[in-house]
Amino acid sequence: MEAIGKYKVLKQLGAGGFGAVYLAEAPITNAQVAIKIFQVKDENLVCVATSASQDASGVLKERFLSEARTLEQLSHNPYIVSIRDYDELDDGTPYYVMPYLPTSLEQEIGKDAFTRGKLEETPKALHPRKLASSRATEILKQILEGMREVHRAGLIHRDIKPANILFDAQGNVQICDFGIAKSPDAEHSQSGVGMGSRNYMSPEQRESAKHVSPASDVYSIGVLAYRMLTGQLPSHPYEPPIQFSPGIGQPLNDLIDIAIAQQETKRPADAGDFLRRFNQAVKASNEIEVEDEGTGTWVGGESEIKAELKPLQDKIEQVLLSEGDIPASERFAIEALAAVGNLDKAELDAFIAHIKERNKDKLQPLNNWLKLVRERASAEQGRFSEATKSALVSAGRAIGLSGSQIDQKLEKECQVFQTKDELTADIKKENKKADTQARTQTKSTSSKLPFIMGALLIVISLAGYGVWQNQQSQPARTSTKSSGQSSVASEYTLRVESTPSDAQVSVDGKRVSNKRISLSPGSYRLSVEKAGYNTVNKIVELRGDKTEYVSLSRSAPVRLPLTINTSPSDARVQILNIQPVYYEGIRLEPGDYQVKVSAEGYESETRWVSLNTTHSQFEFSLNKAKPRYTAGVQSVLDSMVSIPGGSFMMGSNDGESDEKPVHRVTIKSFKLMETEVTWAMYQPCIDDGVCPEAKDEGWGKANRPVINVSWNDITQKYIPWLNQKTGQTFRLPTEAEWEYAARAGTTTKYSWGNSIDCNKARYGFLLDECDIEGSAYPVKSFSPNAFGLYDMHGNVREWVQDCINDSYSGAPGDGSAWMSGNCDRAVHRGGSFFNTSDFLRSAGRGKANRSSRSFTVGFRLALGE
Repeated sequence: MEAIGKYKVLKQLGAGGFGAVYLAEAPITNAQVAIKIFQVKDENLVCVATSASQDASGVLKERFLSEARTLEQLSHNPYIVSIRDYDELDDGTPYYVMPYLPTSLEQEIGKDAFTRGKLEETPKALHPRKLASSRATEILKQILEGMREVHRAGLIHRDIKPANILFDAQGNVQICDFGIAKSPDAEHSQSGVGMGSRNYMSPEQRESAKHVSPASDVYSIGVLAYRMLTGQLPSHPYEPPIQFSPGIGQPLNDLIDIAIAQQETKRPADAGDFLRRFNQAVKASNEIEVEDEGTGTWVGGESEIKAELKPLQDKIEQVLLSEGDIPASERFAIEALAAVGNLDKAELDAFIAHIKERNKDKLQPLNNWLKLVRERASAEQGRFSEATKSALVSAGRAIGLSGSQIDQKLEKECQVFQTKDELTADIKKENKKADTQARTQTKSTSSKLPFIMGALLIVISLAGYGVWQNQQSQPARTSTKSSGQSSVASEYTLRVESTPSDAQVSVDGKRVSNKRISLSPGSYRLSVEKAGYNTVNKIVELRGDKTEYVSLSRSAPVRLPLTINTSPSDARVQILNIQPVYYEGIRLEPGDYQVKVSAEGYESETRWVSLNTTHSQFEFSLNKAKPRYTAGVQSVLDSMVSIPGGSFMMGSNDGESDEKPVHRVTIKSFKLMETEVTWAMYQPCIDDGVCPEAKDEGWGKANRPVINVSWNDITQKYIPWLNQKTGQTFRLPTEAEWEYAARAGTTTKYSWGNSIDCNKARYGFLLDECDIEGSAYPVKSFSPNAFGLYDMHGNVREWVQDCINDSYSGAPGDGSAWMSGNCDRAVHRGGSFFNTSDFLRSAGRGKANRSSRSFTVGFRLALGE
């Protein structure tokens, strides 16, 4: 293929089952681009790649076009590959054009070759390896910011892997290959062909490509994060990533572990949720000052720096507080100590920066003083006047330097100039002598040559290797004496001191790696720059050795207006993770902000919002505040369990006569307490003087079921008191509701089956069946039934609403209370610790006078849905 549309094809970059990617050249600009073209490689795969029964090729073509539309839709995101053009060939074959990005994450971390055979087949440059943790977390954040946009658009990528993470010229992430991305409810799902890469595929995606969610992408991103930080894949059981990259901190380690959870529901819901938690984890790690750039780690905080790094810390502080910075002469000793602490170059630089920051209050005055000393030494050619020396000594003492330290610094700066002057004088003297002798005795000249050359070498060594390097790359600016005379190259050293120290320096448009540059006399254009700072350009006149001090100012960050719309409109808005006070339209840098909205009489709401060019206004609608209750009342509310509606056969043909006839009852959904009402729930009513005193029989109160309360006490005192406190309509359950809830969908004697033992319920004191004391247990002492209800069998009997009838003949079939019959008495259900096991059956019934109180009877409450 020579051309695709107006683009000249250079070569094929890759091909899959249904598409190929070509490197091409754009017309006019000749810029290299990548073109993806729809191309069916294997017709046999078409029918299995989609569930469409007809026109499978058409479905795949539409999916290809959908990928182009997806990219166009997401192109505004800086971390998703942009689409420049899309069109069709004359035969209708679609294609689209993207920027050519030759670098992928796979090149940074290598291929997933973890067997001996695969390693032997893989070039050494692509053997698996891990990244420095700072680089890995930077990539992870950019992936999450890109994928957050994907998930917001209702799409799932489904093929996150190293080869699909490209990098632009600035090293920023560019997520690509959305060929299998789709919305969860897309019409034609894929069967599994081309459905992601198994190493990074979530368990649910491996099982069925049709049932994926944003959490499936979260799993893939989590595996990718693990791979970057460890150099391995998380084969279960796996070592935590913090063991390979200790500097990531425990919060981020835990988050990655959650992201690769086997259960989908345990992971962050989507990339936005993952990003929010990621930012929180990074913030938490920063608060404990954990830093790491590779395999070594160091921990900020005086008392927390690792023991093996203490000598390095002491050495760095000693040099900094003496020299103001780290001179080249001290670098080797410091690097040797860093190696002992297992720090690489990047980690050492970060450690030095950390120590500089901790000592900035001392370093800034020292560096200002040293700068002044150098400037005066240069201006006075290393011979300080008495007035200058007196002023420098006074200033040095003012910043805490001792007399010996001051003398040492002044002498050092003077020696630099005096040594050069002495050497220059010697050279001139020898040259003059050599010229004189050349006219009378040529032979004697050669006898002086070794000394002259030695002196020249000493002068040149002052500038270092950079002299030779500079001579190779730029025209010589030397003066040559007339024929018959010796020629001496005149070179000076330009020293550039920049803040920040890692700024990039260029001289006459050429970048230099050494900030001590040897140059011929003349004018030079000096440029100092760093991302995030304003570039400084200046002309430097070099007429002698010179030090240029350049301090870069931070460039103004992009700021966007943030508006929080609230309901109610007079709600208070706070941004918790920054200091500035919120006002409508406050301009902030793009990023995530934790917003809290509160108002009198409403429940406050706190959540993270992501401020970017497309999202700058956010809605907060507060709910009315719920009343505050005492602990006892609140525990009643908290104990309510929703019981789903349904129908069941009530009663038992094998039981007592009052359990017959068995009849069908339909129950509406309702709520029932998961336990009996406890003393902790009932005592506040007694304390308020509403409910009568009740005896606990000396068993203790707290979490035990309340006893010695009559049906009348409950319905005439406790329930009205509770309803007035809560605004709810609590009641006793109907007998039908109680049995329906006790059975929990079963038809057996008990909710767990037809047999009973002492591990299932509290019963049997009367006949010593379970060798127990004659008292009720605390609630929840046994397992709940399928509805989540405790102690429906045994412990204490429970009052229900219904009146007494000798059989179920004429009983309601709708689950309502049977409020006719002998209504001086009421039914109780479930049996107690005192009864034999037969009384504990789901169908078993008991009865008592409404006014009676018993140490074996309690109750639980119901609520209508």
